[in-house]
Amino acid sequence: MLEKILNNATLMSWSKAIVNFGSAIFVMPLILAVYSPVEQAFWFLVNSIIGFALLADSGFGSVLVRAASYFKSGANYLPKSKDEYDKQAKIESDEPNYQKLTDLIATTSKIYSILTLFVILLMATGGIAFIWNIMELANHRIDFWISYAILIPTAIFMILNIRWASILRGLNFIAVEARFSTLLGVIRVIVFAVLLTFGLKPLYLVLVMFVIAVINHFYIKAKVLQWLKKNSTYNKKGIYDKQIFSSLWSATWRLVRNFMGKLLC
Repeated sequence: MLEKILNNATLMSWSKAIVNFGSAIFVMPLILAVYSPVEQAFWFLVNSIIGFALLADSGFGSVLVRAASYFKSGANYLPKSKDEYDKQAKIESDEPNYQKLTDLIATTSKIYSILTLFVILLMATGGIAFIWNIMELANHRIDFWISYAILIPTAIFMILNIRWASILRGLNFIAVEARFSTLLGVIRVIVFAVLLTFGLKPLYLVLVMFVIAVINHFYIKAKVLQWLKKNSTYNKKGIYDKQIFSSLWSATWRLVRNFMGKLLC
């Protein structure tokens, strides 16, 4: 019974969402009770900056799920649109296209390298401007600046994990990804509660965020590579595929355009 629950993609996705929501419910009262107004403001800005940094993904993650799923089904071409999809011949083989999956990883490596550089630039400029007033109010506390410095690699690992988590979900390991995220979410809430109970400052919470982001990234990445190595001869270098990039870019651009259109209407 327990095994069925743990391997149920829907239930694990719900548990992931509940834990993320519960984090705010259980941690927020402690934040308000323990931290000074300046520390509270800094913590809220830290979370806002992480949220803005993750927007750099611009929808590539959700498009990656579709791409990985498509190649896992045996396709050798990634359609740019629904019209192209309808024109494609029906996939006859159930054998995953391992070469294209490897090429997808190689292609997205370049995409996410660019996104990472963008995040670094954004946080080194706009991010600092965003928190400057709080830093002034806090008399440029050294622990605040250290926290912000740690926040940059934390955001990078979170961005990179979107790539690997999306591919893992596309390979139909949704329950695996959601289950591990749920576990890390529970650990984060417990550790945050303990640290706040002892009155420790935001720096320690940011350190926990960093450690969890690193663990999540390498675990999910290992799961994807483990599956590939188990099922095929995995070429670690892969091939940058312009067609894959073009399809990913087209689908992502449509997604962003539709989102912005709905937002502005």
